[in-house]
Amino acid sequence: MVTMNEIYKVESGYPISMNRKKLWDIELGILKDIDVVCKENSLEYFLHAGAGIGAARHHGFIPWDDDLDIGMSRDSFERFIQLFSKKYQDKYSIQYGYGQYEECGTFLRIRDRNSTAIVKNQWNDKKRCHGVFVEIYPFDGSVDDVKLREKQAKRVELYERVLNHRFSGKKFSGVKGILDRTFELTISTEFIWKLWNKECQRYNKDNAVWCDTPACPKYFREGIHHYKIQDVFPPIDTMFEGEFFPVPANNDAVLKVEYGDYMKLPPVDQRGKNHDRIVFFDPNRSYLEYLDSDVPDRYFAGELDDLL
Repeated sequence: MVTMNEIYKVESGYPISMNRKKLWDIELGILKDIDVVCKENSLEYFLHAGAGIGAARHHGFIPWDDDLDIGMSRDSFERFIQLFSKKYQDKYSIQYGYGQYEECGTFLRIRDRNSTAIVKNQWNDKKRCHGVFVEIYPFDGSVDDVKLREKQAKRVELYERVLNHRFSGKKFSGVKGILDRTFELTISTEFIWKLWNKECQRYNKDNAVWCDTPACPKYFREGIHHYKIQDVFPPIDTMFEGEFFPVPANNDAVLKVEYGDYMKLPPVDQRGKNHDRIVFFDPNRSYLEYLDSDVPDRYFAGELDDLL
């Protein structure tokens, strides 16, 4: 529990701690650097998911939220990675693609190097930066045929699974294991990545009506990011934490796809639970201070309170 002298302010009946405010400040700093690169190079991006709700309902972060998500058109996404890495590689860890760590990064994480945001299933990989992050999701053209999207999702998952197993050492048995071993023995990692990328962009055509995130098959199957392109692009600016940042062209229509009545506040007991015991946050210390500590594992096991 947060004591009163640790409260930054109370909003929508929710006490916001100083640690949460510090976390937001780090994420907002990353967002501002993203915005600089996008504006300098005419790239399209938008505040996505919880950040989109925050912009519409609170004109800033949702009081009990702890992350910040961004969407980008595929063309902007590919250019952005190169441009941002060149400009800020000393300031941030840019995590995307294969070969860096024990898993394949199918969406982009930009991590601050001087803080802590440890994702539970990544903590065994001590080589990577575990700082506070902003996530960026590439949006590709899509179709409104559920069966075609399911076929696409299966192919994307196959390539992604093979890539992940090459770096994690995990192996499947049965048919999946045979497929994995066949790929591993006959096809290079670079070529599988190209197949994965091509599959994600299968419906990137000039006459596409829909967009989605096939790079994230779970969300893709659920249809929660299945938007009409005209509702997303071109993004428009709105107020977020006292400054202007882009949201989808029809943010209301986009948010209703995933959240329904997003303007209605969730029950008190459901607020702040989206990353409960999944991510260990400490905006005050570098993740390097936790490399030889049992604190994150004890937090994931439910033995310690959330620092936020």
